Amino acid sequence: MESNSANKFFDGLAAQKPLLINYGGWHADLLVKKNAGLVLAGKGFDDAAKDIIKAVKDTQRIKEMGKNSSILADTFFDRE
Repeated sequence: MESNSANKFFDGLAAQKPLLINYGGWHADLLVKKNAGLVLAGKGFDDAAKDIIKAVKDTQRIKEMGKNSSILADTFFDRE
């Protein structure tokens, strides 16, 4: 996460968008656990591209991940 801006992670959740990250750690664990995006950490270019293409073609999955991002933002990261 050396070059990552954590604010972008939270902005993506708040925008109700599925996230795509290329690093591990607690962000990656949370996205996988809550089905709120794709984690490409440790994958080569070809495998990462296949995962992205597969996800983009599955519009229902994309909608579900976006909804889960919103729930994640509201449940765990709401300022209130």
